[in-house]
Amino acid sequence: MKKTGLIFIFALFAVVHLVSAQGWKVETGKMEYKDGNFESAIESITEALEEPDKLKGKKLAEAHVYLALSYARLSQDEKYWNKYPDAGLKGYSHYKQGKLEDSKIGGRYGKDLTLAKEYLWRGLFNRGAKIYGQEDFKTAKEYFDKTVELAPDQYQPQMLLGYANFLLQDTVAAIGNWEKTLDLYRGLKLDKPDASIASVYLSLTDLYVRIKNDPRKALKLIEEGKKLFPNNADLDKSELFVYQQAPDLFEEAVAKFETAIEANPKDTKLAVAFANLLEKNGKESDAINVYKKVLEKEPQNYYANANLGVFYINKASTLKAQYDSADANNESLMEKLSTQIKDELTAALPYIQQAHASKPKDKEWIKQLWVITSNLGMEEESKKWEEKMRQ
Repeated sequence: MKKTGLIFIFALFAVVHLVSAQGWKVETGKMEYKDGNFESAIESITEALEEPDKLKGKKLAEAHVYLALSYARLSQDEKYWNKYPDAGLKGYSHYKQGKLEDSKIGGRYGKDLTLAKEYLWRGLFNRGAKIYGQEDFKTAKEYFDKTVELAPDQYQPQMLLGYANFLLQDTVAAIGNWEKTLDLYRGLKLDKPDASIASVYLSLTDLYVRIKNDPRKALKLIEEGKKLFPNNADLDKSELFVYQQAPDLFEEAVAKFETAIEANPKDTKLAVAFANLLEKNGKESDAINVYKKVLEKEPQNYYANANLGVFYINKASTLKAQYDSADANNESLMEKLSTQIKDELTAALPYIQQAHASKPKDKEWIKQLWVITSNLGMEEESKKWEEKMRQ
């Protein structure tokens, strides 16, 4: 009986010793963290957590809290990113577990968890921004999602999460992120506006028009943006884009474009956009005049040449359809339509030639030049373009 009792006593002592050893590893890691030795802290506490059932209550919570803190500190310093590429994610995981374990013991580590959260969101954000710059948008989104969870009052993570979602083609999520970005930004009192916010106004404006089909809301947003960034030319152009895409706002659009062109007479892109607006709204003669004024200033302007050429080709196509359906016995009508078709193709030719000169590899222009020269009886030219089509 005495021998059995001794075995029991020694076995019990061994178990107590093991529990104490695991706890001491946590304590050692905690001291290493406080001395700024974050890698040693991680090593010691990770060893302790290899047998988590031997850590209970306070020590288990402490292990996760100080691992969260240690990984968080490493995640903030770029020099550790190669060795600990996912330090922020590991820190986040331990932060969540530490918070859970701490809740079971009455919340003893509230201050430490708050500090870990502060370190972590900054580390996650910076690492996510780096990954975003490497165009790994899916991974960047993972980092920004966690950053936003930890720091819901910060507008920069919301902004970049919006870009990541947009590039991952989740436009609905992107709209939500950017709207939240502006909500947070409006609540700040900064000495001067953050220039990066201008791009949020631009991006949201585009999505309000293309996805939500709400040009009025887009214009209201642009108005707000222009008050913050009065000298931002992109916001001015974005406003014109909204008007260009909204037929119901045509009269307002004309006035806006005319004012903008008067203020920027050398901006041929602006004039081309105005001509395109006029053409879309059935003001073809006005559009032609604007295109021609552009070519007076810039004879090789691709868009003015291309749009004018296409305009005359489309007129010829309409006449050709009338020609094909006309009474073949009505010789005068047939001759009139034939002449009109040739007139329109003749008008189109120099513009299409210039468009081709600007983009010689575009096969559509080669095809159109073949069609035009064939219909105008320009045999040598027609053969040349036919050969190029086959190349």
